[in-house]
Amino acid sequence: MYSLPCYATIIMLFLGLVSITRDKAATRTNLLLVQEVELLAITFKILLIIFALALISVVLLQKGKSAGLSGAISGGAEHLFGKTKARGLDLFLQRLTIAVAAGFFITALIVAYLVKV
Repeated sequence: MYSLPCYATIIMLFLGLVSITRDKAATRTNLLLVQEVELLAITFKILLIIFALALISVVLLQKGKSAGLSGAISGGAEHLFGKTKARGLDLFLQRLTIAVAAGFFITALIVAYLVKV
């Protein structure tokens, strides 16, 4: 028969093995979470690049509203702030620019958060 200290050693060993397997399981879980966050960060970075390229292209597709600074000084401001409304393709591009800019901004915030975590 085993003595009392031997039983205590066996119990301690068993408890130690249980804690080791829990630590390994926790490490595996943490590793999976880190991999998922990294994959999510890469996905959002790619999405951010797509939003950036879309924003650049949509802005370049729009027509100029005035002749720049000289147009604003010489009466272009009336055209800029006047009651003329955009119609057709100009209206579509204006709304698309707002939507893409909002998507870019939100995606940039998400990427910043994921990189920080």
